Amino acid sequence: MSTATDLLRQWNRGDAASRDRLIELLYAELRSVAGRALALNPNAQRLQPTELVNEVVLKLFTVDQPDWQDRAQFLGIAAHAMRQVLVDQYRRTQSNKRAHQRVTLATQTLLGIEPDTDLHLVDDALEALRRAAPDLVQVVEMKFFAGMTNPEIAHALTLSESTVKRHWRSARAFLISELIEP
Repeated sequence: MSTATDLLRQWNRGDAASRDRLIELLYAELRSVAGRALALNPNAQRLQPTELVNEVVLKLFTVDQPDWQDRAQFLGIAAHAMRQVLVDQYRRTQSNKRAHQRVTLATQTLLGIEPDTDLHLVDDALEALRRAAPDLVQVVEMKFFAGMTNPEIAHALTLSESTVKRHWRSARAFLISELIEP
């Protein structure tokens, strides 16, 4: 049986059938990650894990030949895609309402900021973090939007758990400073 990394490499070389085998191999894992992401983002309740995974799969697998090197890179890209889907869904929800409504995102426990922070403000803060320290953003996306644990992130990014914790602390401090009004 091929590993995800093997299938990614085969797809990179033009083997379209490996894409389908890769989806089969990773679908359950992506669905589990999506379930955690939705649990951390209660205002995305309108989405089911299967719907979120399907949106992510459409985003990721409509590329003819991606330049993904391994499973870790793929998981990072999938976490980023989940962030995009959740932010897009939030924006659609907000555009359909007359009054601007705040979103609760588990930010109080994860980031230590006000729990009614708008998701688009979190997204803007993440873009500022990407400009300042791009290596920290993947840790935040995997933890905040994909609900991955430190050991899962460390494994996916081939980092030590202590490095993941250090990246998380740095990113968290940056995001708090971006999100707290002066």
